[in-house]
Amino acid sequence: MTNNKKINFWVILLLLLAWPVSASEVTGGLSNQGVVPILPSGVVATKTGDQQITISWNAVVGVDGYRIYQKKDSADFQLLVDNLTNLQYVNSSLANGNYSYRVQSFKGSLSPSVDNTAPTAPITINFVVSTPTPTPTPSGGGGGGGGGGGSVSTPTPTPTGTPTLNQGNSNGDGKVDVLDFNTLVTNWGATGSGNSADFNSDGTVDILDFNILMNNWS
Repeated sequence: MTNNKKINFWVILLLLLAWPVSASEVTGGLSNQGVVPILPSGVVATKTGDQQITISWNAVVGVDGYRIYQKKDSADFQLLVDNLTNLQYVNSSLANGNYSYRVQSFKGSLSPSVDNTAPTAPITINFVVSTPTPTPTPSGGGGGGGGGGGSVSTPTPTPTGTPTLNQGNSNGDGKVDVLDFNTLVTNWGATGSGNSADFNSDGTVDILDFNILMNNWS
């Protein structure tokens, strides 16, 4: 056997030995991992109230749902809500600050990197609670016949300060902590007015109240 034939023989043998392993590895990788979905397009955040922002986006075909990440002021992006299946989310009862958002699609355990998408333009929430000015009490008139005129001075009420908003504080202790979380869990799904766990006063104890609790956690 010539040298060229020997070389060709060994090359063919090595290829035959290596090919089944490579094919198995490629096939197994595709089967176990699947295809990573694309990120949603058309992500828009709009201020729809004094303390409310609505986020919307375009659908991605074949995904299980969406996640929304929120950035407030100079903080990093944090997961705001998971397992959304619709194409819009209303973020309400927001504290004052600047907010930006990113939306991520997912299919099973697969999801694209949310860092690969540009955040929405920052939206500023600057809500001021106004305090009504008290009406002064009129002073007394002059005295009757025979007596000298007199006046009674009534002190002007001192205006009260702007009340402090404790979003998520269900028990009035000035802190948003595990006690408020227990109240939320106990009343989860309850409807009607006057519920201490209904932080946004929409008549239902749900995920919106949970978001308020997390955003204001002490």
